[in-house]
Parts: sequence; structure tokens; C-alpha cells
Amino acid sequence: MKFLAALLRLVAAIVSGLGIAALFPPYSMGKLVWIVLIPLLIALWSLGEKWKRWKSFGLGYIAGACFFLPNLAWLRSVSDVGWVALSLYLAVFPALWALFVATLGNPWQRKQDQGLFHAPFYAFACAGVWALLEIARGWIFTGFGWNVLGVAFHETPVFAQSADLLGATGLSMLPIFAQSVLVQVCVRRSVQYHSAVLRRQIALGSVVVVMAAAFVYGSWRIKGLTQGEFVKLRALLVQLNIPQEAAQQLWSATDIHLGYEEETLAALKGLQVKKPDWIVWPETALTGRVLRMDDGTWAMGMENVQTIDTIRAEGPYTLIMGLNELEGEKGEGDVLMMKRDARIWNTMTVMPPDGSLTTFRKHHLVIFGEYIPLVESLPFLAKIYEQQAGGAYGGGVSAGGSD
Repeated sequence: MKFLAALLRLVAAIVSGLGIAALFPPYSMGKLVWIVLIPLLIALWSLGEKWKRWKSFGLGYIAGACFFLPNLAWLRSVSDVGWVALSLYLAVFPALWALFVATLGNPWQRKQDQGLFHAPFYAFACAGVWALLEIARGWIFTGFGWNVLGVAFHETPVFAQSADLLGATGLSMLPIFAQSVLVQVCVRRSVQYHSAVLRRQIALGSVVVVMAAAFVYGSWRIKGLTQGEFVKLRALLVQLNIPQEAAQQLWSATDIHLGYEEETLAALKGLQVKKPDWIVWPETALTGRVLRMDDGTWAMGMENVQTIDTIRAEGPYTLIMGLNELEGEKGEGDVLMMKRDARIWNTMTVMPPDGSLTTFRKHHLVIFGEYIPLVESLPFLAKIYEQQAGGAYGGGVSAGGSD
């Protein structure tokens, strides 16, 4: 029986982990967000006292690995080692949540009556700790906040509106709160919810009130979008599907620039009457870099200028694109050049029709993608990167400041 119980808990952790992965693209089964954690909650709350902390951490870690490994599979195009390492690191956060849920957040650990609001109290605690750990995941080592649970509402606009109050991490609390209450009420483990009708009604009522509040607020927000003053903008988004092997793009710089020119011009021609206000290209779209001087002046690689001028000839569009920006300085004859040991930033670059240029430097860098933690102290990490990426490690990207 003990072996069977342990096996069922292991299956529950795997099912919950894979279920969370299924919430996001390419699967986009967002409606499962209301049930995916039920198996794991039952498994954690039914653990015996012996080795409870280690078992709960292990179950949470397995669930986390089953979530992140398929969810981050796109990183395999850069590095298999980086994909596995990042996934196994991120699995620590669901493991810490599971440890809390099985111990301090366990409503079944005591059998005595603990009040009318016992169920919603523990449900809120479990939901709050999940959100706090998502915040920590998006902050530690500059953060990797990829696909927090609240993002699963991307296909449910009414509930998604509440994200403007507490962010996507705050929205993550809603399904965890609901599932935590339902497991306490519906699973015959804690007698007080079945023997005391009032406690059960309060527990279920708390879920109804929270969900109704989120629904009403979302409906009000959506209705308000069509009222008041607003400016309509038309945006044309263009992104090439550039083949990549490890960290090496398989297209030449010329192919990339011509590709963006051709695709953008073809789209503009197809629009005919309704021309866009913005043309948006993705992160690090063009290969040329921006040089930024200490006095704020700038220069750009000629390959970028040629592509941008080609698009500019079609109309007064604002161009928004991702470019790499480097520290520059004036050399002999006022020639602009890159500084020695220049910092490099991954930026969003905005170029309005007047020819000016504004950049916003990315703050939260992608671990193993844009920088390698502790690489200065552990240089062998750079060697591993070079082996996986098939190219030399040229240093990491700098994080943007708050100015």
C-alpha cells in the first residue's frame, strides 16, 4: 500500500507539471488552469509525517521539471545543456512551494476545529506563496519570469484584466486559491467541512466571491476600453523565420536585411489604403549595431541604415525594432568607434519619422542566453557555452539601468 501511495503521488506530480506546461503555447490549453494543481495538492496534503519535507520538495521538483523541460524546449536551438540546466534550476521554485504547502500551508495537518475561515485562509496562503516565488523567479540572477501561471489567462480576456491590479503574478493566485478551497471541501480528508454546513458554505462562497469580483472587474474594464479619449494606431508586425543551429544563425547578414526589406515592402503593398503608423521588427532584428556616445549622440551601422532608408522611402512610419547598442567614443578625425571593453545592451529602438533615435535597454536578462552567472569566477562555464553554441563566448550583455 505504501508503494502504491508513493507511486500515485509521483504520477500526480508528473500530471500537474505536464498540465501546467500544456497551459502555454504551443499547446495553449489555458482552461486547464482551474484544475492542473489539484493532483499535486492532494498528493502533498496527504503525505505522512515521516520524511514529509524531503518528499514534498521532491514531488514539487518533479512537477517543476515536468513543467519547465517541455516549456523551454525552444532553448534547444541554442544549447541542450543550457536548456536542461535552466529547466532544472527553475524547478526549484515549485519545489519550495510544495515544501510550504505540505507543511505550514497544510490544512489537514491538524484535526481539531480551527474556525469558520479555515479553508480560505490556507488557500490564500498557498496562493500567496506561489505568487511570491514567481516574483522571486523573475528577480533572482536578474530573473527569468517566463510563463507565470497568470499568463494562462491570455485566452480569457475577462479574467486577464485583473492583471492591471497585481500583475500577472497576482493573477496567478486566483486559480490556486480556487483549487485549494475545492480540494479541502471535496476531498474527504478533513471532517469539519462535511460535518459543518456553514464552514463548507463559507469556503465555497469565498471562491464564488473572488471569481465573481474578478469577472465583474474584467467586464467593467473591457467595457471602459471603448469609452473616453483614445488614439487609434495601426501596427505592422514583421518577423522572419531565420533558421538557427546552436547560437549560429544560418543566414548571412545580407540575407537577413533583404528578408526584412522584402517582407515589409510586400506587406505594405498588400495593405494598399490603410497604412500603418508603426512598423515593428523583433528583438535583435538587424545585424548592425548602434554606437552611443557619452554625450548621447549616436551612430548606426550602414547595413541598418540602408534597410531603414528603403522602408522610409515608402512613407513616414515609426520604426520599432530590437537592436544591440554599444558604448562608443570619438577617435581620430572625429570618427565614431566602439570603446575598448565596451558594454553591450539588448535594446528596443524607436525611430520616428523625424529621424531621431531612442533606445530602451533591457533590464532583465535571460540567464544562459544573454549572460552566464558566475562566469568570471568559474571560467569553465564559458568553455561549456562555446562547446554547445559552436562559437566563442564574447561576454555577456549588460543590464540596462533605471535612467
